[in-house]
Amino acid sequence: MPTLQLDDVTLAYDDAGAGAPPMLFVHGWAGHRGHLAPQAAHFAGGHRVVSVDRRGHGESSAPVQEYTIEQAADDLAAVCRDLGLGRAVVVQHSFDRLAFDFVSRYPELVLALAVIDGPTLAGEAFDAAARGFLAGLESDGWREAIRGFAEQVVFAPGMPEAAKDAVLAEIETVPRHVLVSTWRHFVAYDAEPAVAAIRCPLLYVAGSMPADLDRLRALCPQAEVVELRGRGHFLQLTDPQAVNEVLERFVARVGVPLRTGDRSGG
Repeated sequence: MPTLQLDDVTLAYDDAGAGAPPMLFVHGWAGHRGHLAPQAAHFAGGHRVVSVDRRGHGESSAPVQEYTIEQAADDLAAVCRDLGLGRAVVVQHSFDRLAFDFVSRYPELVLALAVIDGPTLAGEAFDAAARGFLAGLESDGWREAIRGFAEQVVFAPGMPEAAKDAVLAEIETVPRHVLVSTWRHFVAYDAEPAVAAIRCPLLYVAGSMPADLDRLRALCPQAEVVELRGRGHFLQLTDPQAVNEVLERFVARVGVPLRTGDRSGG
């Protein structure tokens, strides 16, 4: 497992494949790079693919600190620069405000952005529920709060209870200070200015999360939307073939021809 050192923080990542454009896979809240493993494996056949465990997650360091959206975006920029990715197709699952901040502040590092089932511009009802979830995370009943939130927006219809328990156990491996701080800053971040600043091609793949797709199109006229309903929030795992096909078509439209042996894609 390769790692990248950023001051006193170690970021774990995978780096596979070759070819342009390179692709950067970014997991969501309480996740890890394995949550996009089917996509990374699929695209490594024709592209350089980097999947990273964000600070505080997976096999990366989890210092006791605040976990802001802006710092997470700065970490992604450091990954791109230190690994020489050039301009990448960024694929973000769920934690969309991170991707919007990264793309809006580091446009020179991004060729295109694909968001898989984020609560994009979801509105006050979602934000109110998110604030309620934050209060639950900060309480003694934080485990119950996670289960309640997952039942609403994460689990696929008909998901067995044993599978649900496995997902919840995996979430609880993330240090609680990371869970709380990342969600607090996600809730506080105003995504609209960042979304309005995006000029690169943008794909939104809709699953189970609420999202204001009309507002997205108004702010980002270049945005294209594909709906893959009924697969839960982790649709890249429950139906990887469908997600891979959608991403393949998007990358083919925005990318450049494959150059054999190219490791940078730049």
